Amino acid sequence: MGQQPNKLPNGIVVRKIETDFSSTPRHWFGNNPYLSHFVNSLSLVFPEGERMFVRSVKHFQKLVKDPALKRDIAAFIGQEMMHGDTHEAFNNWVTEEAIEVRDLITRTDERIRKSADVLLEKSPKSALAFTVALEHLTSIIANSYLSQRNFVDKMHPSVAPILVWHAIEEIEHKSVAFDVYVAAGGGYFRRVLWLAIAAVVLQFAVAQLMISMLWRDKQLTRFKAGFEFIAMMYGRRGLVTSLLPSFFLAFLPSFHPSQIDEKAMLVSWTTALDNMIKVNVVGAKVAKQAAS
Repeated sequence: MGQQPNKLPNGIVVRKIETDFSSTPRHWFGNNPYLSHFVNSLSLVFPEGERMFVRSVKHFQKLVKDPALKRDIAAFIGQEMMHGDTHEAFNNWVTEEAIEVRDLITRTDERIRKSADVLLEKSPKSALAFTVALEHLTSIIANSYLSQRNFVDKMHPSVAPILVWHAIEEIEHKSVAFDVYVAAGGGYFRRVLWLAIAAVVLQFAVAQLMISMLWRDKQLTRFKAGFEFIAMMYGRRGLVTSLLPSFFLAFLPSFHPSQIDEKAMLVSWTTALDNMIKVNVVGAKVAKQAAS
């Protein structure tokens, strides 16, 4: 359906996708409110979270001398900007057509923005380490998601391509913040400390938002849906269960994100995405403009 990807020299593709949520049901993930509001909660933290990632990387951009990494940074920023815009559109659908969460969006954005402001002011390197940690978490969540076709198949076709697109790009740029951190002289102990912190913060933030959404949707006592959610998250091949080895791998002093080989997965899912939704590749020029 979409055009053939015109890959940047570094293999990171800046894409823009078309969205239409007019036919999306409230419980769009397997008709399960728990699964739907879990992803809705993740989406609420993405827009301002992506901006925090960009700010922390751009703070150290001038220290980077390697031309390839400079291109990586430009593409990374281009992708993250597209992610933020698309998830804002999805979040607007949630609050306008599904359940009223405008106050949650505003509060979440303010908390993330203020936290980023404080961290960047007091310790820019820690802000970058936090970004490295969250980029690792999002990339291994993306890996786990794309590794299990039943997740995608359960989603409404208006939403599934967005999550596939986001997952592909999280994997494509998974090394960028890490490489900038190394170029900025970041050390091992700061990196793993913030990885532990990020894992706790992300789970707490998403759980809090999810419970609030379920309560507002009057679905908190849908116990059968809750058990299905637990099985899909923490079962033998659950989303969380499957990503644990990759999560702990990052605590090794010799770790680099490229050690997790996902080339075949990216090829397969990039082709699948092109058949799911219209994909416009905006390329290197937009990425450079975004990074300027």
